[in-house]
Amino acid sequence: NFNQLVSLTQDTQLDITLPFKDVSVHVQDSSSNAVAGVKLSTFSTAGKFSSGPITWDQASDGYNTVFPTTDSSGNATMWLLPGTYSVLATPPSGSALAVTTQNVTVISDAQETITMNQPVTLSGHLYDEQGNPLINQRISLFDANEGLVAAATTDSSRSYSFNVSSGSY
Repeated sequence: NFNQLVSLTQDTQLDITLPFKDVSVHVQDSSSNAVAGVKLSTFSTAGKFSSGPITWDQASDGYNTVFPTTDSSGNATMWLLPGTYSVLATPPSGSALAVTTQNVTVISDAQETITMNQPVTLSGHLYDEQGNPLINQRISLFDANEGLVAAATTDSSRSYSFNVSSGSY
């Protein structure tokens, strides 16, 4: 990191080198079988870099919209700034595995293994204070680090359901 003022009086090119770390991720099921097609995303990141007048914040510019996906061997690479992350692993559609969140601290290039398990279900109904059912309402489930794990919309019977890994939310 360096903070340096840049005086702009004409068109200027400013090359910036970001100190990304190579985080190799392997995703497997509870029997250690590789899981392909898992989308990886980061939330609640602490990855921020300032270079002179420019700040790049991985929380808003990182893997919230562009998802690395595991290959047939269950491997993917994430390029992250040093910091602590909540990595969300979302299984492919139709999978019997649960969305899994794992905290990762990045200091240098690293290898991480994420084990996805069979899901547990959190379900219920949504009512207002008078006991009236609420339909078409979005409900979000967050992990202990305030990272988004899943979202659902109540259906016509005011029901919602999340299939997630065991843990605290």
